[in-house]
Amino acid sequence: MTESVDAGAVRAEVEQFRVSIATLKTEIGKTIVGNEPVVDGVLMCLLAGGHALLEGVPGLGKTMLVRTLAEALSLNFSRVQFTPDLMPADILGTTVIDETQAGGKVFEFRKGPIFANIVLADEINRATPKTQSALLEAMQEHRVTVGRRTHALEEPFVVLATQNPLESEGTYPLPEAQLDRFFMKLHVPFPNREELHAILDLTTGEARPGRAAVLHRDDILRMQALVRRVPVARHVQDYAIRVVQATHPDGPDAPDTCKRFVRFGASPRGAQSVLLAAKIRSLFEGRFAASIDDVRAVALPALRHRTLLNFEGEAEGVKTDQVLEAILKALPGRRPAPVARRPKAPHGAVGRRRVGFLDAVLGRRGPAVAKSSADDLFDDDFQRKLDYLALVSKRVFAGRMRAERRTKKSGSGVEFADHRDYQPGDDFRYLDWNVYQRFDRLLLRLYEEEEDLAIYFIVDASTSMGFGDGKKLRYAKRVAAALAYVGLANLDRVSIVSTTDKVLDRMPATRGKARIFKVFRFLKELEPEGQTDLEDALKTFVAQNKRRGLVVLASDLYDPNGFERGINVLRYNKFDPFVVHVVDEEDAKPKLSGDVLLYDCETGDEREVTVTAKVLERFEAAYRTYLDDIDRFCTSKQVPYIRADVNTPFDELILRVFRRGGFLR
Repeated sequence: MTESVDAGAVRAEVEQFRVSIATLKTEIGKTIVGNEPVVDGVLMCLLAGGHALLEGVPGLGKTMLVRTLAEALSLNFSRVQFTPDLMPADILGTTVIDETQAGGKVFEFRKGPIFANIVLADEINRATPKTQSALLEAMQEHRVTVGRRTHALEEPFVVLATQNPLESEGTYPLPEAQLDRFFMKLHVPFPNREELHAILDLTTGEARPGRAAVLHRDDILRMQALVRRVPVARHVQDYAIRVVQATHPDGPDAPDTCKRFVRFGASPRGAQSVLLAAKIRSLFEGRFAASIDDVRAVALPALRHRTLLNFEGEAEGVKTDQVLEAILKALPGRRPAPVARRPKAPHGAVGRRRVGFLDAVLGRRGPAVAKSSADDLFDDDFQRKLDYLALVSKRVFAGRMRAERRTKKSGSGVEFADHRDYQPGDDFRYLDWNVYQRFDRLLLRLYEEEEDLAIYFIVDASTSMGFGDGKKLRYAKRVAAALAYVGLANLDRVSIVSTTDKVLDRMPATRGKARIFKVFRFLKELEPEGQTDLEDALKTFVAQNKRRGLVVLASDLYDPNGFERGINVLRYNKFDPFVVHVVDEEDAKPKLSGDVLLYDCETGDEREVTVTAKVLERFEAAYRTYLDDIDRFCTSKQVPYIRADVNTPFDELILRVFRRGGFLR
């Protein structure tokens, strides 16, 4: 008797839930046209107590959707426009000094916009990662700690963040820890023709739709509690676990696509998101039990931002959704019966070599080599090592964007630099209230400005660099690619320039790690041609680039007019030059004897020479003197200089030689 009453009560609650959601969607639909999957995803995040990341091009109604939701639910709403100079205190709030009626001083906490039920973090990727991280505690624990006090956030609490996938200038990728705290990542698509007609009819006429509150705070809390009570069968939960495990390349059910292209899989938060979203979907459809179909339906938005591609996946242009779809295709609803595995190939069997992306870009061919060799530069291990490096410049240049590089200027960074007296018109956010309480004196906190650095990589593409089998030009390309990745990873502005006796081509400045493939494509097109004239080429470079910065010159320095004049062009125009002298020790010991006709591959000049052992000794001595002259000149002018022998293992050059030379840290 009791069980039938409980079942009837549950059915009534489920029906009330379904009706409430339908009413809410109808109210939202008065303003938001189409995008039902996005609306469903936002509501799932709200009912699960999670947060949503909305990604779409401008003008698709992301901000309007959030504002409409807040009004339809009669909840407190706040908006934070994320900008490069936004401070953590602008989001969380700050402590100020207030005077009591008795004349004493007390600290008072002024709440920031995070203290609302629905918080719109508009264009969240325009703030620096250090400011983005101010949301971490609030998103995970629904509370804020400022100083020694912890402030609870009123429930329900949800952060709905937006970002533009197209723009890279002035944006900062969200850290993985920040992404993991979003319950779902929702792609907002462009509307179809019928939806565009409806949007225009709605927004260009005289009548403006009104919005009314159809649900309230207590309704949402009651619906959130019902979500937690939805039962999940053991086999459904096991299926959700298998899906999450399959996102890990070493997982037992990971398909080949995942093993090849994924670096890290979803965290346990991903499994929690999948299961809670499956419960909510079942309630949307009037069911009080989650199914495997529910799990499959919510897997993409719950896991797409938690599955991180490796370097090969990024290079091949693989989308995370493609990997997740392959996982769902490989995982049926029930585990299939075991089948016999294909026997392994016998030891020594010849298989087809998979050519890496960098191999294809730089034109490398031939048999596979051991993983530790230089030909496997951009495997994941090497990439992770490069992530921890940074290019060093002796000069301090003015930056254009907020980044990770500290400067000597005082500004709106996060690293404390000094104090100065407060002056009328100063930003009160930087007042040091602790000092004011102790000394009754208003002082302003100064911080080290953090800006980007302009880094130019000049690759000598003259004929001498491609002499023989082209080892020197290939090595210079790899140096430029690896160091460009370091600069891009530190949010610096990177540009590539190829020169001979003129500027052949240039890749416009770019920033962000994802742009490394643009660098690769540019380097792939470089072919040796023309003569070397560093002075003329670098004069043209200086005229084309008004913004000063660090210049990495990768060349064999075989300039008949003298290498010194080219380097001085950079010095005199206030660039910070760094010389990577690409050498091949085989140049010092040519395998020649007898009467030979020497041919200059750049000028076409010819000379008949009788090569003897004594002549070879004199040639090698002259070659060593030439190298010493370059080293001596750079040392005297305080120009960093690295001699990069093409026979040196490449990982040793980048990770050891460059760091010892003070160019990387």
